[in-house]
Amino acid sequence: MGEIAPSWSPYRYGFNNPLSFIDPDGREESNSNKDTDVTVEITKVEGLYSYGAYDYSSDEVTFNSSIKETKSYKKGKLRNAKVNIGDKTKSFGYVTSFPYRDGNLYEVPLYRVTLTGTLLIEGISMKVKSEFKAFRFGVYMLDQNDTPRMVGLQDEQSYNLTWDYITTMDENAWRVTGGWFLHRGPEDPILQNFGSIGCVEICGKVNGVLEWDRFNNYVKWFTGSNSEAEISQNRLFQIHYDKVQKPALKKKN
Repeated sequence: MGEIAPSWSPYRYGFNNPLSFIDPDGREESNSNKDTDVTVEITKVEGLYSYGAYDYSSDEVTFNSSIKETKSYKKGKLRNAKVNIGDKTKSFGYVTSFPYRDGNLYEVPLYRVTLTGTLLIEGISMKVKSEFKAFRFGVYMLDQNDTPRMVGLQDEQSYNLTWDYITTMDENAWRVTGGWFLHRGPEDPILQNFGSIGCVEICGKVNGVLEWDRFNNYVKWFTGSNSEAEISQNRLFQIHYDKVQKPALKKKN
């Protein structure tokens, strides 16, 4: 039955992990502990729905940096996905005030964004995750008479996300609550000088692909739906903010 797991030797037993997998008739492994999911951390993908060979020797299963095989995505049962907006990273970028731009650039930290979900891969239920970086705070300034100030959601809170139109971007994005969105950020947070007023903005571009596009591809993969409307209507996508300290207003030197 080599087609079931072509990246593995047909002479294996239980993915070389007999404590977690059994193979009574030699045809296909099954999870011997149905209540325990293993975790897959996506570190690199090629294409929309790709994964690599796994190391089943531990409960923490990580995608190898070298892709060994690719399987096409097939829609199945709808599932929930969750995005967590965490603490700041060591990276930062520059933003302008918005909607009035006062001619200054302001240094803003990039925050850790972790997208998690569950997939069924080769008959095994796996928790999956992928990490991104984003602006979480921005600088608000209404007009030339206003004083610039740092804005954003800093307290712990959770919401169901809905796919909706955002006027300032003239495109669709994930509405968090009220006027707060999770949306596309700058390709280069250092050089692009985005106008930001505290929405979560997924930053970066890797190998010609926007991190925002990769993020949304994973949302569809994790939920089992190719429709943002379906994801919204079924309340499949949730966001959680960790409590953090609002950064100080800091102009670029």
